Amino acid sequence: SENLFALLRLLKRVIIKAQKKLLLLVDEAESLIAVVENDKGLLGKLRSVMQDATFARTILCGSRRLSEVSQIELVGSDFLDGFEPVLFVSSFNDGDADALIAQSHTGGWLHIPEEMAAEIKEKANCHPYLIQSICLYLYDHELDLPKACDYVMQQGMAEKAFADDFRYLSPIEKEILMRIY
Repeated sequence: SENLFALLRLLKRVIIKAQKKLLLLVDEAESLIAVVENDKGLLGKLRSVMQDATFARTILCGSRRLSEVSQIELVGSDFLDGFEPVLFVSSFNDGDADALIAQSHTGGWLHIPEEMAAEIKEKANCHPYLIQSICLYLYDHELDLPKACDYVMQQGMAEKAFADDFRYLSPIEKEILMRIY
């Protein structure tokens, strides 16, 4: 861990000298829970680096389990204190789903027939993970739409996505869903 922080100090000096900012994207940030189990002090040092606005802007991405990281107290404050409010990604609206289906994030838009896009959105209920999974098999593995959807369902990807969503709901959210179901 000392090598990591030495590297970060060097990086900070170089970035400040170049009058730039580091965009630090931490994906699956809920894995920080494991860091705390091994070394709570290390997590405090990481937070200091991630919140150092002189050279970095940090974005934490993760599942709802990330809220457990928030409850970790470090020298008088919770880990996520000082970060922007947590935002959860839920199902996309039609426009955002269409943009993901058309792969707009790649810099170019694929031309996807409207009927196909509508079917993908219906099958995935506009859930970004499922849209992404279906499109992976549709575009990269060149399966037709029914086969891509079947493959995603057979691999348990939908089940896993919704199980993760359910697992990280608050107790009251789970109770409401169970009563409706």
